[in-house]
Amino acid sequence: MADVTTLVTALRLAQGTLADQLELRLLFEPQVARLAEQRARSADLDVLRQAVSRKEEQLAREIPFVDDDSAFHLAIAGHHERSAGQNDRGHP
Repeated sequence: MADVTTLVTALRLAQGTLADQLELRLLFEPQVARLAEQRARSADLDVLRQAVSRKEEQLAREIPFVDDDSAFHLAIAGHHERSAGQNDRGHP
């Protein structure tokens, strides 16, 4: 599987339109999220829940949250890189 840094770099360097970049993200992000969920630890999920709460608060107050959103997605991508069996929630 491709390294997360490689994927992020590819997205940043893509010569296509924003629509092209979003389409590319739609191709791989669902699988990355699925793997992250399977491999996440309880503490990881707490961090992600807090990040979602921050983003919801910023959205409600109409405050841009691009940096928090990027950090959230990178955290999910980082969790998917754990090898199977490294969570504490009973997933293989």
